[in-house]
Amino acid sequence: MKNFGVFETRLSRQSEQAQLEEKLRFFDACETVRRGVRDGGIGTLRERTLHAALKLYFEEDPKLHEQNVAGSVADIRNEYGLIEIQTVGLSKLRPKLERFLESTDDRIIIVHPIAAEKRLLRLDGATGELSRPRKSPKKGSFLSAYRELYGLCGLIAEPRISILLMLIDMDEYSLRVGPKKRHSSGLIRYERIPTALRDFVLLRTAEDHADLIPDDLPEVFTVKQFAASAKLTQYCAQSAITVLSRVGAITDAGRRGKAKLYRGIAGR
Repeated sequence: MKNFGVFETRLSRQSEQAQLEEKLRFFDACETVRRGVRDGGIGTLRERTLHAALKLYFEEDPKLHEQNVAGSVADIRNEYGLIEIQTVGLSKLRPKLERFLESTDDRIIIVHPIAAEKRLLRLDGATGELSRPRKSPKKGSFLSAYRELYGLCGLIAEPRISILLMLIDMDEYSLRVGPKKRHSSGLIRYERIPTALRDFVLLRTAEDHADLIPDDLPEVFTVKQFAASAKLTQYCAQSAITVLSRVGAITDAGRRGKAKLYRGIAGR
């Protein structure tokens, strides 16, 4: 196996030119996948477009996709190690990752795409009519992904595991399967089509995680202050604090009344 660090270095924050090259590689992968499904229509293949595009972006040889490893199927296993792509429900990866760690010496990258900006489109299941796109008010961020990372809290500090967070613009198609009701929109998320790679960050060390802590926080801060600065809900902020504590990016700093205080490493 080649030095996995070579692959990680390619994905680390580098010059503007290097990041532009990665964005172009991602665009090419998306175009290749879109050409492959265009004749059959949206979502007609077993694998969703976002997942397929990411696999092609990380490994162009399809023979290295869907590899049987330790009784589980890895998205990619190549000369650099294992790559697992998970859009939602990162906690579901835990049993598979534990088997990989126990049964192999491979390095592992967990790829988690985040919707940076979305256009929302609705497809009528009865008529096939497609709505005009509208811009979603929700915008993802690296720190918003920590709600998902919380499901892997006990594993992401493992030295053989790296986390790659990717901010991706996408078109999200919802399928109308019924009328709108009081407790139901009548819609299901049908497909997500990636359109552009906006930014990415590779998390390998406590310092990498600490770099995501907002700069405008005071040296000692509460969960409430963290939530406001990071533009997160209180629940998401608490999840982020828990993960950042587990990986050593922040430490406890006592209490202020009933509120717990935290401090980023190296004074962040």
